[in-house]
Amino acid sequence: QGDKKFLKTASGSATIEIIWEGATFDDQMPIQEKYMDIDNTCRYAAKGFAEKFNKKCKTVRIVEKANDVKYKFSMKLTKVDYFMNVMSFCPGMSTNIWGTMNIIDNKTGEVLVVISVSDLNGGNSPVLIESFSDSFEEMAEQIAKKLK
Repeated sequence: QGDKKFLKTASGSATIEIIWEGATFDDQMPIQEKYMDIDNTCRYAAKGFAEKFNKKCKTVRIVEKANDVKYKFSMKLTKVDYFMNVMSFCPGMSTNIWGTMNIIDNKTGEVLVVISVSDLNGGNSPVLIESFSDSFEEMAEQIAKKLK
């Protein structure tokens, strides 16, 4: 949803935030009961998102400092689930995420684009925090393709 022209004309810098408050694990319990250090896990995933996004998109760059950035990528997690995948080339944890990614004009606060994220999986990793980050990296790659 939103201004589809934005995806083709956007340029400048942006920040990324992941909002986990209110999210559940498998619709059964608060996410922080499964991820004891959810703040650090989200920071790690945001860093992975930024690295992957910046490799794939040349018109918008994700930066750490919020000084004079044009956009904010704001991911509101609603649900996270993971499972052990032993039948793949790289056995390990596989994390799926659900939520809404808003791309916001940093100066006006206007929501430019709304991207619904449903059952997004980034692959497998033997380490849970890596698997969580992999899902955000997959999302970054998909969004970057639209911004080319």
